[in-house]
Amino acid sequence: MRVIANVDLTDRFGPGTVDLLEVRRICNPADKNGEDPSAPASEEHLVGYRLKQRTPKFAPLKRVQIANQLGTITADLARPEYLLVPSAKSRAGTPPPLVAPTVDHFKCYRVRRARTRVPAVHVDDQFGSLDLAIKRPERLCHGVRPWLFGHVPGQEGGHPDDCSPGETCQVQSSFNNCGCE
Repeated sequence: MRVIANVDLTDRFGPGTVDLLEVRRICNPADKNGEDPSAPASEEHLVGYRLKQRTPKFAPLKRVQIANQLGTITADLARPEYLLVPSAKSRAGTPPPLVAPTVDHFKCYRVRRARTRVPAVHVDDQFGSLDLAIKRPERLCHGVRPWLFGHVPGQEGGHPDDCSPGETCQVQSSFNNCGCE
């Protein structure tokens, strides 16, 4: 894969420009503890691109509080590591692009000093079932807005957060970008 340079991303930790270096992860949809039995059949997957943040230089964040369905932990964010992008997959050739994916993009950060104990998490996916014991998170993946190819927030192809009061976001591309109307 060639490097995809100068991708602008904005998440709750601020804006940044990154280079996407290589595909390193494929994340398939899964059902956790029977919450969404239809998830394993979803066509939406996430492809994880290893990234290098160009600007600004990421300053590690200490003692970030993280709350999710498995509990609340405190962790240090060491560095940005991946961009997860909604994708389709096929074992028989190139799949068609996703049409209006419902899953977001995520910027993932390496975490340190994070400890938790969740003794029993049942996961079903397209490959089967697993019973897992969660001990230590490795990454925090947070929803992110990708601005590709010179896109400027607030212009056509934006993000719902860019719309003015009274306007709604109309999805327009496979990157969940939208136009305000």
